Amino acid sequence: DIACQDTRLWDQCLSYVHQGDGTTGAMGGCHDDIVIAHMIALQMVRIAPAHTGAATPLSIAMRWAG
Repeated sequence: DIACQDTRLWDQCLSYVHQGDGTTGAMGGCHDDIVIAHMIALQMVRIAPAHTGAATPLSIAMRWAG
């Protein structure tokens, strides 16, 4: 489970859709940069080895996203 109270992330998630050309992204006039940053960070956490005491990709992405 992932707990996140960043309303900007959830707003962007609600406008992140399958496009008519088969790709995914934000609906017209919306943004998806925070969604993409979180997806990359979550994938890195999933595949990267754990490092005790070091910043995790997710913690870095969360600071970057604000």
